[in-house]
Amino acid sequence: MSGLFKSPKTKVVVSGAAPGLVDPTVDLTQPGGPFVYGEGILTDGGGGFTIAPTLRPYFVSFRIPSRVRSRGTVACEHQGVDTSIAGFVTTLSVNLIAISVSLDAEVPVGHSYIVEIMKKSSGKARVLASLKLEPSDERQVFRRDLSEPISAGAEIGARVVHLAGQVESAFSTGIVVIELEG
Repeated sequence: MSGLFKSPKTKVVVSGAAPGLVDPTVDLTQPGGPFVYGEGILTDGGGGFTIAPTLRPYFVSFRIPSRVRSRGTVACEHQGVDTSIAGFVTTLSVNLIAISVSLDAEVPVGHSYIVEIMKKSSGKARVLASLKLEPSDERQVFRRDLSEPISAGAEIGARVVHLAGQVESAFSTGIVVIELEG
């Protein structure tokens, strides 16, 4: 059998649809799709597919709102709110798979910083993952080697910590982006 086909496990809410070849005019193009929001078509690499909950990928950004004082810490903002006060709340269980940072100025020689992604639960915040910023990084750095589980309902934030250097940061703003996958 060639072409895209439904596996027997496929949940299809279009009336009359059954496992077999996909009819795009019936199975995939109904108003709002044949599946609920938050679900998508997941292929198996062999021409088959299932319709299941998915979140691949999902990006959340945080803003660095100011310079970081020598040996200081600055909480990042999400949509204008300081994440040390109120962070982004995940609505699904996900994995943190990547962090990226883009600054408005390079990190000067003799300075280093760490961007920490924080998870708050039971009123206590803990570091979920981090990314170090050093002069060799110029203005942009990322890592995509993470697999940190985050449960639904977790509150997520970010902060920048000045590790080394005698004066405040050369950068005055920047963007921290995390990539989540469910």
